[in-house]
Amino acid sequence: MRFEVSDFIKLQMDFAAYIRSPSSVSLPKGVCLDRMQAYRALFINNMEAFLSSGFPVLKVIMNDGWMSLVHDFYSRHRSTSPLFIEIGKEFLHYLDYERGVSPSDPPFIRELAHYEWVELALAISEDSPPDVLGELPDSFLDAKVKLSKVAWPLVYRFPVHSIHKDNQPQVPPDEPTHLVVYRDQSDDVKFMEINDITYRLLKMLQADGDSLLKEVLAKVADELSYSDLNSFLLFGNDLISRLHQRSVVVLS
Repeated sequence: MRFEVSDFIKLQMDFAAYIRSPSSVSLPKGVCLDRMQAYRALFINNMEAFLSSGFPVLKVIMNDGWMSLVHDFYSRHRSTSPLFIEIGKEFLHYLDYERGVSPSDPPFIRELAHYEWVELALAISEDSPPDVLGELPDSFLDAKVKLSKVAWPLVYRFPVHSIHKDNQPQVPPDEPTHLVVYRDQSDDVKFMEINDITYRLLKMLQADGDSLLKEVLAKVADELSYSDLNSFLLFGNDLISRLHQRSVVVLS
């Protein structure tokens, strides 16, 4: 009997469907159960290896529920990218739009996963951290300052940077957590906990790299209804100097 291409494609589809969800899909015709189980274990273990390397803290937090989470992701999600380095991003999409509410999930699961993904995304980004000037200007106020392309200001409901096995808050604190996660000149990914004013300033620098720093600071001061502009400019100048030393900002 002639084997048509369409038959082969159907077999491939049936094969993949069974690997994804053997409890709801029939075993493909002519394929041994033991072999299918071996293939499925291989695929699942590979996926688990990628996810555990990208979300190590989440894996520890989930404990016995980790493999169930991996299986559910593999069964439900249809990736839009064939790249292995994009698996983490695909996993975030699954948590946001497909996972739904599971009583066994910690309340911070999505935020923690996002924070861990940011670390990976910055580590593999093709953008480079800015050079740190050997001689700093006396004042940054008359300079144009931009946020580094590998520095991301972030805000979370939970203190994701301090969550671990023995610290799992069940309710968010009264105040959100503001962070800037960045890659430095040594290509190490680091983070700084910042306040809401610094977060707002960094977001402005991220959006507008054509204005002088003193103009951006004046906008922030106006938003805050801060009356003493001169002291705010001094504060901003000192802050930017320290952030420049960490490769968080760059002079444009």
